[in-house]
Amino acid sequence: MTRTPTRAERALLFFFANSFAETLQAVGILWAAFALTDSGVVVGVVNAFAYLPGVVVGVLYRNRADSGDSDRSLARTNRALVVGSTALTVVWLVAGAEWLLIAFFIAAQILLSVVKMLNKAYIGRFVRQRFSGAQARHVLERATSLGLVGGLVGGGLGGLLLELGSAGWLFALAALMYVVSLWAIRFTLREGVDPQRVDPAPAKASPAETSSGLTGSNRRLLWLVLVFSVPSSGALPYISTLMVPFSDVIAPGAGAFYAALTIATTLGGFVAGMALSAEKITIGHVLTFGLLASAALCVGLGAATWAPLVLLLVFLVAVVLTAHVISMQVLTNQAPAENEVGKFTVMRNCVAGLAKGGFSLVAGWIVDVGGPAQSWLVLAVVLVVFGVGWYFVDRKYEGVSIPS
Repeated sequence: MTRTPTRAERALLFFFANSFAETLQAVGILWAAFALTDSGVVVGVVNAFAYLPGVVVGVLYRNRADSGDSDRSLARTNRALVVGSTALTVVWLVAGAEWLLIAFFIAAQILLSVVKMLNKAYIGRFVRQRFSGAQARHVLERATSLGLVGGLVGGGLGGLLLELGSAGWLFALAALMYVVSLWAIRFTLREGVDPQRVDPAPAKASPAETSSGLTGSNRRLLWLVLVFSVPSSGALPYISTLMVPFSDVIAPGAGAFYAALTIATTLGGFVAGMALSAEKITIGHVLTFGLLASAALCVGLGAATWAPLVLLLVFLVAVVLTAHVISMQVLTNQAPAENEVGKFTVMRNCVAGLAKGGFSLVAGWIVDVGGPAQSWLVLAVVLVVFGVGWYFVDRKYEGVSIPS
């Protein structure tokens, strides 16, 4: 498919601005929640609400994921983000009660969770309908990388604003960037399918096909993707929940170090996306070694106390875990039949959302009970279990196989 430079630039702007705003708002919310309550459990609960509501919506929405106009739906969901982020800014400025602020933090997280769940299905359909298999893989990798650039800039600027002022600045700037992303999506995705693209005639479903649209053998492939999406999908929010109390142990009261950890995490994700896109590392290598390598890095983080070493280890664990997440996203887009991509994307995102919410809650509880060091060791054990389990599953199926 040929795209004009203007359309391409607007698409890039959407991914950048949306991720910029999301990271900026998340940094402000988690920092403010810990500053108000000094509780890892509260941070974990607030972080969990960024994922769990999307699971509920995903279950209800799953059978409609491949219907409707994805372009208009994307515009509607991003308008909701503009309204929600603006409301959060106003409440921060006028509210005095701690409970009211925490309640609005949770409300903002719920809105973000629902919108992210819907957007992933819409964007997944857009990519699959307009690109071939190989092109779709590269588009997803580049889009993820560009989103990580936005998160990197948002995290860095968020730390600077926390040092200079309050979280209110982060919320206001996030609202502005959501406006930018809304403008970009309206002028990028509404153009529809390239008229030169010829869709193949849909094949008739055979009696041997299951309700998922794949043969029984390949249905097991989808289950494998779902199960092994859990560790990396859950580990990244687990780490983000740890970041505020962990940074307070390494550099007490320093918003700049918390921002540096956020930057290291986001930069690691960006490097992972670029490495996969440039084929410096392969999906097969990531799936085979990634979880065990991440576990070893988490053990190191449990023992590290020197700030530069902590930043390096956080960067490396983010590289490996994000590469695993991207690999699973690629398999999510390529494993199902084309007319089932939206449905399976929602299903996989429901599983990932449960993992993210559950891991966030567990992280908040463990860090309050045992401290950051024990929290890192618990995560390492979980990653080892899944990493070893990967070697004992059958990854070859009819017509498709998972790289190894």
